[in-house]
Amino acid sequence: MSDLDFPQARFLPWQQLQRQRLQQQIAASRLPHALLFAGIADIGKKNFAFALGAQLLCVNPDEGQACEQCAPCNLVKAGTHPDLRVVRPEESKLIVIDQIRSLSDWAAQTSQQGGSKVAILYPAERMNVNSANALLKSLEEPAPGTFFILVTDQPGRLLPTIRSRSQRIDFPVPGEEEAIPWLQSNYESSVDVSMLLAVAAGAPLKVVNQVDDDYLLRREKVIKETRDLIEGSITAVACASSLFNKKFPFEVYDSLYQLFSDALKSNLSHSNKMLKNKEIVPLIDSISRCYDATAILLVLESINACRAAISGSSNPNQQLLLESLMIKLTDVTQTNG
Repeated sequence: MSDLDFPQARFLPWQQLQRQRLQQQIAASRLPHALLFAGIADIGKKNFAFALGAQLLCVNPDEGQACEQCAPCNLVKAGTHPDLRVVRPEESKLIVIDQIRSLSDWAAQTSQQGGSKVAILYPAERMNVNSANALLKSLEEPAPGTFFILVTDQPGRLLPTIRSRSQRIDFPVPGEEEAIPWLQSNYESSVDVSMLLAVAAGAPLKVVNQVDDDYLLRREKVIKETRDLIEGSITAVACASSLFNKKFPFEVYDSLYQLFSDALKSNLSHSNKMLKNKEIVPLIDSISRCYDATAILLVLESINACRAAISGSSNPNQQLLLESLMIKLTDVTQTNG
């Protein structure tokens, strides 16, 4: 739990509806023992989980927020609270059964601080079948005062039995009216945070944690190479070779997903008003002309499949994976041409 940065364990401005819902349940002593926080990456689900966990462990919460002053809060800050357990993937990229067995043993024990116990699992979709089934017993027979918080970007990858035993809380992409003022407080006034937010597909924490000058340069490269690929001035293999970056394997897929998602909106609405990436409308228009809606959906599905393959435990050849996607892009273009 050494990566727990307590100052970040706070509810964010765009999470008020989710917060109010759970605070009402806490006040009525009806908080479910298992919660499932779902939404795209980098919108603050993990922050919310830690904020809620800190509140549940705090002896003097103030208006639903951990006081940050009491002994349990100090233990949380230090990452040494015995009644807070964090479970996440290890070297295998998966949450494995031994981790869940250890968690179950911990959950069955009496609270060392005499209050609640909180377990946070993220990304919960990284549980394999065995570990997910092992977790079910703890969810079916929870010890009093023990709460499991599962955080996931992909709830559909969880076992239906896990989903059915958890209260799901959805976290949508925040509106610009909430995200932009928060981002402005993190940047100098000269920075165009609205553009950065669009680049990050509306995910404020991605802006803060990932979108720097180098990221923007890598994104520009994806835009250029994709344009060249569609125009036929570069081959699929050459395009993949140019864009492959083992250090940032997901970025090219994220950028491509944004481009083709905007192209789908343009294709279906015959308008550019709903586009996220307004600074590259000519490329989006080009994609929309080269691919019909069905083809774009196939491309988006292929992009998601590539991301899932990389994040899984099979360790595919990542450059070949990217090459196969680029070849598919050209094949679909030719079919639609």
